[in-house]
Amino acid sequence: MQIENYEGALEIERAWREGLTPDPLLAVSEWADRHGILSSKASAEPGRWRTSRTPYLKAIMDCLSPMSPIELQRGVRALPINAGAS
Repeated sequence: MQIENYEGALEIERAWREGLTPDPLLAVSEWADRHGILSSKASAEPGRWRTSRTPYLKAIMDCLSPMSPIELQRGVRALPINAGAS
């Protein structure tokens, strides 16, 4: 049997392929401008996020982007066993 014989099969296949398409590589600030929404409960200015409204955050946001050359480092600090105990 051919998939074309089923009603709606081509639309399902198209949607399936579209869903498997990777998202475009965006900086965090670009993603926020496209998809960010501020709620009226949590923001004095509800609606679409605009990085231009808070330009001082753009560099920070972009440093967290996949294409940023900055590497995040994590460290562990060992404390003495009796730290803070008397």
